[in-house]
Amino acid sequence: MVLIGLSLTLLSCASIPKEAPMLSQNLGIEIQELESSHYQLVEVYFDLKRKNAREYLEKVWLPKYAGKFFSDPDIKEMWEMVISSGSEKDRLMFLLVTAPELQSEINKQYQYMIGPLDQLEKMLKGSLTEKYNNARSINNVLTSFLVSAAEVEQNRQRYLDMAGITDEKISSAIHNIEVATSKMVSTATKANAGFSDVESNISQYREKINQILNQVK
Repeated sequence: MVLIGLSLTLLSCASIPKEAPMLSQNLGIEIQELESSHYQLVEVYFDLKRKNAREYLEKVWLPKYAGKFFSDPDIKEMWEMVISSGSEKDRLMFLLVTAPELQSEINKQYQYMIGPLDQLEKMLKGSLTEKYNNARSINNVLTSFLVSAAEVEQNRQRYLDMAGITDEKISSAIHNIEVATSKMVSTATKANAGFSDVESNISQYREKINQILNQVK
């Protein structure tokens, strides 16, 4: 309110250049386009992180889990009976019984991994919305300071900086997500990793994302 009051006082004592309204309108359009691009960048980034999680599940976790699943005495006995019978109908029935359970576990594990990522994406988008709204408000209040077209770019960046668009928390969160994902993927390449190691790796990954989420809150 102090800033707005001061701005209005200054406006009453100064003449507004005739170019100011058009420049302010152009600046508003640029802010809108920048916001749209920023949103798209965030969405593409988090889609990639979800893809990384899905690939990890399919290539690392699923083979380990399948080995554990089919080593269950009841499942193993059923499978051996299917093999010995040689019946195509029995094989189909076995798949119909086991496939939904496997898919359910895959989906459950995937949601467990990406839950914090989804929350973090939502929070970052909310933060961007707030900051760009601030940028638009500042642009509207400070129209009179757009003296010439040559100053538009300088003022545009200054206003965005004032609104906090370049938020260190956002940059830090993106960096930390990248580090956590890289660590998860690199750990998965260990040849001697057992199922429990993979499960532990996923838990550590999720814990790290939750830590990042808490830092952004």
